Amino acid sequence: MVGTYPVFMTHIKGVAGDSPELINHIKALKKMNADLELYSADGGYDSFCNHSDIWYHLDAKPIISYASNAVINQEGEEERINHWVNKKWRIGGDVHAPMVNKLKFLMRMKGKNR
Repeated sequence: MVGTYPVFMTHIKGVAGDSPELINHIKALKKMNADLELYSADGGYDSFCNHSDIWYHLDAKPIISYASNAVINQEGEEERINHWVNKKWRIGGDVHAPMVNKLKFLMRMKGKNR
């Protein structure tokens, strides 16, 4: 936001999904060389993948509203993060690294699997 105005926004039809639009937002903001601290989105973007994509690709803190019945994704807990990093130890996964490094490592692995 610049003041009360959004930097980038899309409107989609009611039957379209929000999450598939996120990559377009990320690409547009990177093209603008946007320097963001926060990225706000409505609850339609509330997913572990979307949170991690915003954090990794935009270096911004995702601020995404969630429903009252939302649940915490176990894959986002430290124990599960360490599990996946440890499974990749042969290619550089280090469970003793700082959490930020572990998350960046997993995001790089995710990018290679796309």
